[in-house]
Amino acid sequence: MIKTPEAPRILVTGGAGFLGTAIVTSLLASHPDWRITVVDIKPETDWNSFHASSVDYQQVDIRKSNECYNVVELTEPHVIIHTAGLVPGTRSRYGRNPVVQHNVTKVNVEGTANMLEVAKECGVRNFVYTSSCCVLTDDLEHDYRNFREDLPIPKKSLMYGESKVSRVFISVVVRIRSQGEEFAQDGCEECP
Repeated sequence: MIKTPEAPRILVTGGAGFLGTAIVTSLLASHPDWRITVVDIKPETDWNSFHASSVDYQQVDIRKSNECYNVVELTEPHVIIHTAGLVPGTRSRYGRNPVVQHNVTKVNVEGTANMLEVAKECGVRNFVYTSSCCVLTDDLEHDYRNFREDLPIPKKSLMYGESKVSRVFISVVVRIRSQGEEFAQDGCEECP
């Protein structure tokens, strides 16, 4: 008897948001047999999507590592696609309100760290994390195309861009640690 391969299990954090919903829609269109779990802080009743019947929905706050661990342990994903993030409203985004900045950091930096650490601990071998052109610029007056990963990171940005840079830094640290290498921040002028 020939054993058929198991359908991939995909977990999408921030799956009820703009980017997450687009990714889930694309995955379902291309791979209707895949098992997709949407993770979002919003209650399922607030998830305004036509996918509700074909996608498992888990309300999770990625700022809480135990909730991250529980959902990853429950769903055993082959891949985590991390789109969860807090984008402050326009006025807040261009200011330095300490409460807003704290909330952005808690979600975008600490939440990402939680997901990366849980993925590593639970043996998830594939972690896709989404970023933004805001790593390099928060100037939204122009259409920026073809940004590359080797472009320099600016010394100063707005809070959303800074939180995205921090996510990049975290992903590099986790990758290096997972390879068993030592990591030192000293001498890294581009590290936040």
